[in-house]
Amino acid sequence: MSLPRARAPGPPDATTARRPVDTDRRRGPGTGRRAAVVHRDGALAPGWRRAGRVLMQNGRMAQQWFTSDLHLGHRFVASLRGFDTVEEHDAAVLDGLRDTLSAGDTVWMLGDLSCGDTADEDRALDLLADVLTAAGATADLIAGNHDSCHPLHRGAHLRQRRYLEVFRSVQAYQKLRWEDQDVWLSHFPRPGRDHEGMESRYDELRLDVPRLIHGHLHSDAPDTGPGMVDVGVEAWGLRPVA
Repeated sequence: MSLPRARAPGPPDATTARRPVDTDRRRGPGTGRRAAVVHRDGALAPGWRRAGRVLMQNGRMAQQWFTSDLHLGHRFVASLRGFDTVEEHDAAVLDGLRDTLSAGDTVWMLGDLSCGDTADEDRALDLLADVLTAAGATADLIAGNHDSCHPLHRGAHLRQRRYLEVFRSVQAYQKLRWEDQDVWLSHFPRPGRDHEGMESRYDELRLDVPRLIHGHLHSDAPDTGPGMVDVGVEAWGLRPVA
C-alpha cells in the first residue's frame, strides 16, 4: 500500500507572502510558535475559533505541513543543490518556509536542520525562530543524525533545552493518524536504505513499519518505496508539503 501523495503548496498569496522578521529570537522552553494563537490558559487569540480539533481564522483552516533536511549553513549540501554560496541556499530554503506557513499552522520538521556543528546549529535555530515567529506557526521536530538532540548522540540530553526554545516538541519518532491509518514520522527511511552508493547506517534506530514519512535520503522524487514518502526539500522544490 502506498501512502497518499503529499500535496505541494500553491503559489504564495497575500496571506503567505514574506513577512518581517521578529528580532526577539529567544523564548522560554515549550512556548514554540503556538503562543501567538493559543495562550497558556488555552484561550484563543482574537479572530480564532475551534472546529473540533481544528483551528480556524476567518474561515481558513490551519494547515499541517511536513519538511525535512533543511541543512542550513551546510556548504556541501548547498553545493549539491546547485547554489554558489551557503547564503543563497539558506535564503531559498527559508523563503520556502515563509511563503508557505501562515498563522496557526503546524510544521513537522523531520531532522537535519544544519550540518550539526554547534555554531551552525545555533545559527539555524535562530533563523528558524525568526521565520516561525513571523509566520505565527508551531514547529515540532523529529530529530535527524545531524541534530545534536537526537538520542544517537551521547550529549543529546544536554541540547534538548536549546531546541525547545524553538520547537514545541523534540523527539525521534511520532505516530499520527492519516485517513484512518497509522502513519509514523521518522528522519530515517526503513532499514536498508541510504544515500545512493552508501551502506545503510543507523539501521538499529530505524522503524520497519507499513507507513512511514521520512527524510534523510535527499530524494529527487517523493515516492521511495511501498508505504514511504520522502518529505525532504529536494523532492518538493525546497518547500514544505501538506
